[in-house]
Amino acid sequence: MNKGFSLLELLMVVAIVGIITAIAYPGYRNHVTRVHRIDGQTALLDLANRMERYYAEHDTYQTGTDMLTNIASDGGWYKLSITQATNATYVLQATPISTQATNDKLCQSLTLTSSGVKDITSAATAPTGNSRLCW
Repeated sequence: MNKGFSLLELLMVVAIVGIITAIAYPGYRNHVTRVHRIDGQTALLDLANRMERYYAEHDTYQTGTDMLTNIASDGGWYKLSITQATNATYVLQATPISTQATNDKLCQSLTLTSSGVKDITSAATAPTGNSRLCW
């Protein structure tokens, strides 16, 4: 009696593994992109909290640009910036960097205003999603 695998059995296993990988990998990649997006959202919310504390102490947002002590999100997937700061309002932006910039075609850059408006803007290419999907 012959023990072991035949070439046909081995090819069938390789083909099945290839099919499973082809189906599962895009879903895994989308999940990782969404998890990295949470890193940018969290960083924006943290920066907004620091801006609010600054406003409570100085009665203005305009000089609050020193809030950017760490210009990248904790995970390093987004670069943070204050795109607008006046006495009474601000607009914060998280721009994807590294592989997040190429993988996240749905959302691109995340923005947050002093009035709590969460939105998306274009970074490298036009986003294909909307703010409801991205936040």
